[in-house]
Amino acid sequence: MAPHFGSSSELLFYELAPGFVREKEIQQLTVNDPMQMARKIAESKPDALVCGGIQNFCKKWLELRGIVVLDNYKGDVQQVVGGLKDSVLI
Repeated sequence: MAPHFGSSSELLFYELAPGFVREKEIQQLTVNDPMQMARKIAESKPDALVCGGIQNFCKKWLELRGIVVLDNYKGDVQQVVGGLKDSVLI
C-alpha cells in the first residue's frame, strides 16, 4: 500500500465476496499526478477505494462520484484486503 496517493506505479482492483476475493486485476499506471490517478480510478467505476494518505481534494472528488474512500490504511495490501473481506461494503 503506497503511503501517498499518486505515488504508486500500479493499481490493484479486487472484487470481494463475503469471506473471499473473487477476482484481482492489476493495472500499470502511467500517471504521476494525484488528480490524474483519481480520474483513472473513477474510469473503472469501483465501489470503494482503499488507500494510504490521500489529498483531501482527490478524496472529495472521488466521493462526489459515488466512490467510498477508505484512507489512512497502511501495511501489506494482502493483509489489508484480507481484513476487509467481511466488510459491510460487500
